[in-house]
Amino acid sequence: VAVRVRPLLGSEKVERCAECVEQIPGEPQVRIGDSRSFTFDRVFDQRAAQPDVYCEAAPLVEACLEGYNATVLAYGQTGSGKTYTMGTACSTVFAEEELGIIPRVIQDVFERLQQRRAAGTVKDHALRVQFLELYGEEIHDLLDPVNGRSKPMSIREAPDGEMRVHGCSEEAVESADDLLQCLERGALARTTASTNMNAHSSRSHAIFTLLVDVVAITRPALAVGVGAGASAELGVAGAGAGTG
Repeated sequence: VAVRVRPLLGSEKVERCAECVEQIPGEPQVRIGDSRSFTFDRVFDQRAAQPDVYCEAAPLVEACLEGYNATVLAYGQTGSGKTYTMGTACSTVFAEEELGIIPRVIQDVFERLQQRRAAGTVKDHALRVQFLELYGEEIHDLLDPVNGRSKPMSIREAPDGEMRVHGCSEEAVESADDLLQCLERGALARTTASTNMNAHSSRSHAIFTLLVDVVAITRPALAVGVGAGASAELGVAGAGAGTG
């Protein structure tokens, strides 16, 4: 579990707000005020950049390609920076160094797959994407904005024990650009509203899921890669009041 402390916004500086959270030097702890402190596995202070945060999530991409399911979850109140950190906003408005976790995952997945194919350890792969919004008690399909708010969808347990969303769209993607277009299209369809903390707050939980199927090349007495037909999910989501 990692915590990220965002810097003051421009509006907060104008109002002469003071920073009340600080990292305890040399420790994965944050202190609020003069007396309360909390310990985490990792602390990113106000100076942490987007690449610094992604370094903590990058090992999950490798685990996914090895056949394990992986999830990155952002939790926090509205205006705390979840959408910025995760990158569920339209990525075309950000410079390269400001890209969030999801756009970086997208680029990383395809780079690692290309490296594995060049090394001869992967024969073939297929990727599909889902992008859902949980708003109130309803599930919206962000990849189908025309019908996504009205078509029936339900969460059920599959025969393999995995939880699946039945009725949602799954789009096959061939490149990082395809995935980024799905991300941007879905981001534009999200439910937003103004709050005291955020003029464009995401008023829902967003779940961006990448389903990866990899066919590896195996050799006698030595299995290289994830094995024939292995598949895994890499999900990234936001949770909390006004999620990102």
